[in-house]
Amino acid sequence: MLKKADPGPNYAKFMEEYAFKRTTALPTTITMAPEPDKEAKASNTPPKECDLNDFEVMHHVYHYFKTFKGLIVDLIFSFFERGESRQFFTRRFAEDAPRVIEVELNFIYGTLYTKLEVVHSWVGFSCRFLAFGFTLATLGLFYFKTKDDFRGVDVGITYTLLLGAISLM
Repeated sequence: MLKKADPGPNYAKFMEEYAFKRTTALPTTITMAPEPDKEAKASNTPPKECDLNDFEVMHHVYHYFKTFKGLIVDLIFSFFERGESRQFFTRRFAEDAPRVIEVELNFIYGTLYTKLEVVHSWVGFSCRFLAFGFTLATLGLFYFKTKDDFRGVDVGITYTLLLGAISLM
């Protein structure tokens, strides 16, 4: 009738350290310590004296985005990470927290629904370089090809499309 006990987010690290100490014959003991109070005590923590400027917002957003983007794939976080974000948001004015969350959600949207991660990686840079090279090669080949079989308007449209593609890269 009892539920299975939740080992917590640090269980794997704890068991790895425990097994290592046991195999190296180091003295090991397990001491159970109660978890800190789970309720946030915002009234005990004074907020920052001034509002966050845009640079500070982006700094905090980037830090928390890198930390918590694992939530999307059900990654379990440690008590330290949870406590760090709780402490940050309890120290903010009511106007600053939604600003930080809004920009962080925009980062998550950009990661999930756009090609931003791929475009700014080495794969993205190499693909763009190859596409640019192939477009230039196509323009060169078309320029030196005899165009007797094509109408003048078709040749003009082809040049326009190739030059437009080069200008967009």
